[in-house]
Amino acid sequence: MGHRIIKELDLPYHLLPPLVEAGNRVGTIKESLAKELNLPEMDVVAVGEHDTASAVAAIPTREESFAFLSCGTWSLLGTELSSPCITEEAFRENFTNEAGVYGTTRFLKNIMGLWIVQRCMEEWSQHDEPLTYEEMGEAIDSTKPFVSFINPDEDRFLSPSSMIEEVRAYCVETEQYIPKTKGEILRCILESLSFKYRFTMERMEAITGRTYRCLYLVGGGSKNQWLCQFTANAINRPVVAGPTEATALGNIVVQLIAGKHVSDLKTAREMIANSVSIKTYDANYLSGLERSYERFVSHLSITAN
Repeated sequence: MGHRIIKELDLPYHLLPPLVEAGNRVGTIKESLAKELNLPEMDVVAVGEHDTASAVAAIPTREESFAFLSCGTWSLLGTELSSPCITEEAFRENFTNEAGVYGTTRFLKNIMGLWIVQRCMEEWSQHDEPLTYEEMGEAIDSTKPFVSFINPDEDRFLSPSSMIEEVRAYCVETEQYIPKTKGEILRCILESLSFKYRFTMERMEAITGRTYRCLYLVGGGSKNQWLCQFTANAINRPVVAGPTEATALGNIVVQLIAGKHVSDLKTAREMIANSVSIKTYDANYLSGLERSYERFVSHLSITAN
């Protein structure tokens, strides 16, 4: 397929380097670079070349079949497959197949992450109303659940002049309660993200024919305890949060496997699970959650992404 596309585009194929599978040694570090950085001679190993590929390599699981959420500014929710899933349903639901490590496929979908929260926090800081992490939690905890929702994947939330006002405008246009306080705005965003994760996970399970015991949440989003708890509640399953630096750890373990310091990816994941700080968030029953989720889904059908 790659050769055919390059030919159709009339690209100079001879200029493109060969594809190298993750985990293969591709050479040694240049002598000049080693001298500049004061490094010894060392092997250069091809790792999971996309940051998410490395992050998934570091999922701290002993399960063969698992669901993951790599969450930071943006989110990627998916699973690891032995081969690509290229069904009509996968295409219709906008899932992608990306190369993982050791011949695996990352079957996933891109979703908004904490970008909306980050922009709101920046706006409050610019208006001399900054929130600490503790104050953010107090603000959220003081509000009622399931009052207002947004579709976080709408284009309008990518780069508005004011994210706070964009969230409010969405609620006005969809005839919902308009969040006024910082806590109401933050809860609206985080609950909407958690419901979008559930929506995506349910579709992934339908497409793959699998049911996942829990959701492994890695990346910076794993430090946001409200997002983790809201997501556990939404999917009615545990959320296993951590490691935060999954991308770096996945990069490292692939190099360790290449150097024969670790036998395989399964062993590497067990090693990570036993070595890093991981917190499990169990689902809490909340009255009104299912009705609220149905209301959220109805908004998605109106403002389809």
